Amino acid sequence: MDPPSRMSVSHKLPWSDKALFSLRVKIERGIDPNLQTDSSACVGKRPDSRYHDTLAESILSSYSGTTASPTEDEAHILKGLQASCQSEIANLRLKAHDLLTKVERISKQLAEIQHTIERRSSEAALASSLCGPIRRLPIELLCRIFQMCLPTNKLRRSRVSVAPLLLCLVCKAWRDIITNDPLLWSCFRLKGDSSIADPRRLPYLVSLRPGLREFIRNSRNLPLDIILIQEPFFSDERSLSLISPCFERCRVLSVIANNHVERTIRQALARIQFLLLESVSFRFTRPILLHSNLPFYLCPLAPRLRTFQIHTVDSRDLDKITLPYSQLRRLVSILGCCEGRNHYPEETICNWKSLVRRCTSLETLEVYFHGRGNLDKECLEYDRLSDNPEDLGTLNALKKFTIRVGFNAELDAIFRYLSLPLLESLHVESVGTVVTLIHQELELRDVLQNRMPFFSGLTDLRLLRVSMTNDELHSLLLSVPQLVSLDILHGFYGSDSLFWMDDDNLVDWLTVWDDPGAEVLLPRLKDLRLYFAHLEESVTEDVQRYANLAISRYLWATQHYSSRNFDLLLSKGANNVHSHPFQLHLKFEGVTWKMRRDVMEAVGDVAACSLQVEYSPSFTKECIIQDI
Repeated sequence: MDPPSRMSVSHKLPWSDKALFSLRVKIERGIDPNLQTDSSACVGKRPDSRYHDTLAESILSSYSGTTASPTEDEAHILKGLQASCQSEIANLRLKAHDLLTKVERISKQLAEIQHTIERRSSEAALASSLCGPIRRLPIELLCRIFQMCLPTNKLRRSRVSVAPLLLCLVCKAWRDIITNDPLLWSCFRLKGDSSIADPRRLPYLVSLRPGLREFIRNSRNLPLDIILIQEPFFSDERSLSLISPCFERCRVLSVIANNHVERTIRQALARIQFLLLESVSFRFTRPILLHSNLPFYLCPLAPRLRTFQIHTVDSRDLDKITLPYSQLRRLVSILGCCEGRNHYPEETICNWKSLVRRCTSLETLEVYFHGRGNLDKECLEYDRLSDNPEDLGTLNALKKFTIRVGFNAELDAIFRYLSLPLLESLHVESVGTVVTLIHQELELRDVLQNRMPFFSGLTDLRLLRVSMTNDELHSLLLSVPQLVSLDILHGFYGSDSLFWMDDDNLVDWLTVWDDPGAEVLLPRLKDLRLYFAHLEESVTEDVQRYANLAISRYLWATQHYSSRNFDLLLSKGANNVHSHPFQLHLKFEGVTWKMRRDVMEAVGDVAACSLQVEYSPSFTKECIIQDI
């Protein structure tokens, strides 16, 4: 029989509290309320704890959220629950205290273990460091490594954040080695602060400049490379006296000036004896010497001076500088136009030639004519120059000539009246503008014979972005039979001011075909540098053309250069002899770099001997002269 519901029991006549309590117990335990039980059997007996807890929870839930008070029996059960909870809480607190004590003891042990691990790790690292190969390196080799850590930009070598000052912070052993190597301290800069208003503070600032005294002391008696930036260091005699001993040991002197050059520095550089000076460099970012009535006598007593570099925005500054020009072997000129005035390339060319005329013993000549690129609408032509043949001497010793042009010009105008009988190497680069060899109405062969006869003796030729027709290019190659090295980026400037490469005919001319009677163009050529140009629809053909060129020239050179011919080349000079019979240096632009593998696979087995691939970010930025 199913237990009756609470409604079926509650309609009966009144129940005492004890009866109600008994009824609730029966209902909670699933016992039939009508079943008679011996109440005396339950008196004095304590229910089990699980039943007692269940009953107490039932009472708590029934009175939760109400204002009614429990009965005596229910209160008795609740008090039992309270006592049971307090007893259990006391036991749990004892257990928690024991666990906390254990945790503290374990934490202390863990901290000791971690400390031991750190200490032993430090000892292991120290032991490993003591046994490291770098401690067994000879001091000479370690010094060589330190020298290779020096920044290539000499302007940064006096900073604490770079070598050698940075290396001194590693350890005492390194600091002792570095301070005893004069080569690490042989280059430093002296930079003035144009914001200093009181010149009386300059000697104090110079003497306390970070690292200056350390550079001077550690360099000992070694020749120095000194870089001077601005002029405030030379505002008075006391400042000059602090650094004048450095000039006596100066080997390379560089002066970078943004304002006018003080009379003090003029007088100082004119009277100091630069007995060890080999190279001097000036960089003027403004027309500094132009408005001065006094000439700039520089290093009159410098018997070893061989190199002069000048970077000025106005070529008229060149006439203000006086040097022992006759003893120079290398001249580097970077010339531009003055701000705020019109650009006259003719005047720049004439001023530069006037400087070259004084340097009669030059072996290397480099010049960069700044310009406005394709913004120049007029072209420097041969007949527009006003120089005279008697104004230029013969550069009998010149062997290498490098020129970079940034305005529209004809090369025969720049080479006008220049006599270069022993010239071996010529590098020409056009920068963002049209540079041609000759005027379009003239014949190139006649111009090369009459105006530029030195082309016939060239062994090294480099032409980057020089605009030529295919006929002009072919005539030029026929005029340089002694050529050993050729670097050419051939093409033309379009109406969109972009340079478009075109070397299809060039590759065909230089390829050796299977025709016994055909004459080989440039038979002495051993190094050829080309720039990979292709069209999307003819990728396979372009790859095969370059591969045929590399294979045919290599095989022909291997067969042609017998021992007798090789000895003949040796007798003409070691500079013309290379360790390989022929090698093609093929440059790939960023977007075509992945195609180098196709060319190497097409060349095949002789690729390792006849082909060298090189990467170029952009062919339009290929350059041969960097700014000073």
